[in-house]
Amino acid sequence: MERFLSEFDLLESDVVIKPNWTSADYGFYTDAQALELLLSCVNGRKYVVEGYMFGRTDGSIEINAANGRANWDWLREQDRRFLESTGMGELLAKYDVEYINVTEEWWSGRCVPESQIREIVETRLKPIAHQELYGAIPSKLFALRRLPLVSYSKFKYVVPEVSNFSSFSMKNMFGLIPVPNREHYHGADFDVGLSRSIVDIVSIYKALFTVIGLVEGVYHIPVTRPEGQNKYRMIWTEYDVIENVGLMLGSRDLLTLDAYANQLAGIDPETRAFLRIGEEVFGAWDRGELSHITDEMCELFR
Repeated sequence: MERFLSEFDLLESDVVIKPNWTSADYGFYTDAQALELLLSCVNGRKYVVEGYMFGRTDGSIEINAANGRANWDWLREQDRRFLESTGMGELLAKYDVEYINVTEEWWSGRCVPESQIREIVETRLKPIAHQELYGAIPSKLFALRRLPLVSYSKFKYVVPEVSNFSSFSMKNMFGLIPVPNREHYHGADFDVGLSRSIVDIVSIYKALFTVIGLVEGVYHIPVTRPEGQNKYRMIWTEYDVIENVGLMLGSRDLLTLDAYANQLAGIDPETRAFLRIGEEVFGAWDRGELSHITDEMCELFR
């Protein structure tokens, strides 16, 4: 792992890490074992950033697009329980990691003025569709700008017989939208609407940080198969888990990284709206990288 991370100059640098804490369901999130792989190799100061998410609560209160803030104390307690029950809190303490919760910072009014972020982003990239997201960047994170920000995502996908959905390094950044229920950002057309929101939040953070994508499938790879072929269930899907593949992908080019991961999973990258929209903003992804993928490699994910 150290040799792999050295390719991205992460060993001695201070680093901001965005894990995938969608839920606490087995194999479906960046668990303590997977996160320690990364934390144990980074010798600089470490920061973990995430927002509240209804998927990692106990479900005793239904969080929708409108009632998150009214249940702020409950969400804070649910997050505390998540950190405790998963061993994540103990792990963060072990490596002296500062945890920055974007929802807490946003609701507390500790964010950078919207106009300041807009100016930075729009001098580098195209204006985003959801302009309100310019006002959702915590001052704590802004103070760390220009550090590497690692989108430490799961290798997570749905087999093509079911749909062409997947979640890799760019989708992982969607969790930095600070509302705990992000259905509004899925849009009326789920594929295009969600993709536009993903590109929006990636645009902001790419303008502020050196963003590096890592797609982790070392111990567990969650995959949704046709009905009747899945062993587990979480709040919005059934899924199976492929165990101990030992997979780790990484790149500074998130578009090419996610296109490569989609191809591995048997999903044609040319069909993915977030890649198409991303090319309009970040430039073309490197289709030549797909030539390195063999049928034997793909067989692992069938």
